Amino acid sequence: MLDNMIMGIGRYRDWETYLPVCRNMVEKFGVMIQEILDASKLSFSFGQEAIDLQNLPRVVKT
Repeated sequence: MLDNMIMGIGRYRDWETYLPVCRNMVEKFGVMIQEILDASKLSFSFGQEAIDLQNLPRVVKT
């Protein structure tokens, strides 16, 4: 999209309309990346703990 605005191709010649759209997309991507990084930190910290399975309640299927 940005390349098309720079080159003046098609509807993206109207960069004043599409540049804010690109900005919003970049902001959303930033939030998504931060969420992925936060989730990976949680998963890493959970992976470091030992879990004693004998202390967990048993699930009985009926």
